[in-house]
Amino acid sequence: MTQEFIAGRAEMEEFLREQTIGYLGMSVEGKPYVIPLNYAYLDGRILFHCSLEGRKLDAIRANPEVCFTVGRQVGEVRRHFGSAVCHPDNDSVVCFGRARVVENLT
Repeated sequence: MTQEFIAGRAEMEEFLREQTIGYLGMSVEGKPYVIPLNYAYLDGRILFHCSLEGRKLDAIRANPEVCFTVGRQVGEVRRHFGSAVCHPDNDSVVCFGRARVVENLT
């Protein structure tokens, strides 16, 4: 079986523009904290849609180092060798960076 991977930055950016839900990973008091949220990809930046207060924003202020993952299943679960269930085909993009809270939206 051959695997196909997202080829480069242009394909990754297209993927990020097409999707609307991702998973933001942060560190809260030395422990992992991951939450799903809506986002938009615009001009090389990922913009998160969220409330104006809460644990996520507190975590970003305390430690802006984050990991953001977006994925989608593109195939059906299929049988593997010996009839064992195998994973479905899927695509994903994993981003590492620094988040910041935009305090003034006007």
